[in-house]
Amino acid sequence: LEALEKVAESKPDIILLDGLMPGMDGFQTCRHLRENPETKDVSIIFCSATHISEVKKRKVEVDAYLEKPFSIEKLYKKIDKILKLRK
Repeated sequence: LEALEKVAESKPDIILLDGLMPGMDGFQTCRHLRENPETKDVSIIFCSATHISEVKKRKVEVDAYLEKPFSIEKLYKKIDKILKLRK
């Protein structure tokens, strides 16, 4: 919940969101971000050891997906692609 408040305050360009988190998991967090008018347009890169099919099955709207483990180069490429699309 604290992260949701900080995102609403700071409005980052991109959020790197893990699927497994204590309290509220990444799927729930993603839904809250998309439902909130203040944060619905923030780009989300979802990181998980779960296969992309699980992310799709849970019907969360993300801008990119990285399956763990991933290289920093893959992360940079995803970020670069999202930032180029936003321009």
